[in-house]
Amino acid sequence: MSLLDPRVWIAALLAAMAVFGAGYWKGDTAGKIKVRAEWAIEKQAHAEAVAAASEAARAKEQILTAANTKVTNDYNAQKKLRAADAVAVNGKLRDLQAALDSAAGTHAAAEPGDYGDPRSNIIAGCANTVVILDEATKRMAGQTTALQRYISEVCIAP
Repeated sequence: MSLLDPRVWIAALLAAMAVFGAGYWKGDTAGKIKVRAEWAIEKQAHAEAVAAASEAARAKEQILTAANTKVTNDYNAQKKLRAADAVAVNGKLRDLQAALDSAAGTHAAAEPGDYGDPRSNIIAGCANTVVILDEATKRMAGQTTALQRYISEVCIAP
């Protein structure tokens, strides 16, 4: 058997192909394992990032819910105070109106020419209207203040 024998060359060629094929197969298998391991690491990192973002969103939602509850409670407390003040003011207004009516009755009896003057009715009506408008203004001011406080507490800077 000499080196020029085709059987030697075919055997060498087959051996070289077998070595190349085995190396290729082993590298391909190792590459698949490596890529799958990298994918698993990436999936794990992504899952951890999603879980952290979810927890952060949940914490922010709880903070905003607590702030909203606080603002609602404050608003309801202010609303109750305003209602109590309105009741007290209405009571004082009735007392004042009764005092004015009794004084007007006494005054009318003293001066007969002043009895039934339409101006006094107009003035009384205007006074009642002014008191009602004042109550509405106070009520709106209280609501505006409560809404401003609500906005400032709920709209937290990111």
